[in-house]
Amino acid sequence: MIWLFFAILGPFVWAISNLIDDELADVEIKSPFALISTGGFFAVIPLVIFSFFGGLAWPGVTLVLLCAASSVVGISILYFYYKALTLTDPAHVLLMWNLAPVFTVILALIFLHVDLEIWHYLAVGILIFSSLIAAYKKGLRLSKNNALFWTLIASLFSGIEAIVNKSIFEQIDFPVAIVWMSLFSVLISLFFFISLRQVRKTYRHIIRSGIWKIMGLNELLDLGACLSIDYAVNLGPVVLVKAVEGIQPLFVIALGYLFVKREKKEMQFSLWQLIISALLAIIGLALIKEI
Repeated sequence: MIWLFFAILGPFVWAISNLIDDELADVEIKSPFALISTGGFFAVIPLVIFSFFGGLAWPGVTLVLLCAASSVVGISILYFYYKALTLTDPAHVLLMWNLAPVFTVILALIFLHVDLEIWHYLAVGILIFSSLIAAYKKGLRLSKNNALFWTLIASLFSGIEAIVNKSIFEQIDFPVAIVWMSLFSVLISLFFFISLRQVRKTYRHIIRSGIWKIMGLNELLDLGACLSIDYAVNLGPVVLVKAVEGIQPLFVIALGYLFVKREKKEMQFSLWQLIISALLAIIGLALIKEI
């Protein structure tokens, strides 16, 4: 059950990153490609590290192309996510983002032919319901909002990425996969940096404003969360990993209450939401542990 630890660790680290993002909300970053490129450049770290742990190997043309596809899909997810954030508040995006496990289940049944029992589906359903309760915001409306389209696409692509990565991890060693995925992420980021003037302009703004340090820390957290989730997908059932990932809103709320100085009414989350969501998450995780 080591995969369960990493499946929980990833959302926890991402929750910390979410809170840092929120504190930096007043910083205007005009180009989403600049944010995407920053994350891609940080992929140099796992590229170098895993190269010393057996990652330098040629897996074949097909798997190299799959690694490239995984990197492209991952960057596309970030683009759709940022597009949604420009149209509505983070709570809306967070709520709809939790449809990713649903897409993962559907895609896994179609392409991976996973053999799930009723208890698997029950655990997935409980965790998804827990995350929806945690992410619900009073007065939130899902209809008549263009952000819904972008978030649904991001959720679908998140499911596709999980299935592609699981397929890769089943055929080659984890370090080899990470090295090739990281390489393509760096190359894509370099392409954006060279070809898009707005990206270079945004980088100059980030450096001059002095926020590059906190953004660097945030990217390291994102990188750690991604590697944790990837390792969980490598070890465990991809459907269950994505379901556990859905408890991220619970971590965001809990950490926000404990460490972020803001009025609770601003967060617009009630204590009963936190309690019910936590109890459901515990039940769902307990079911998964018994599976």
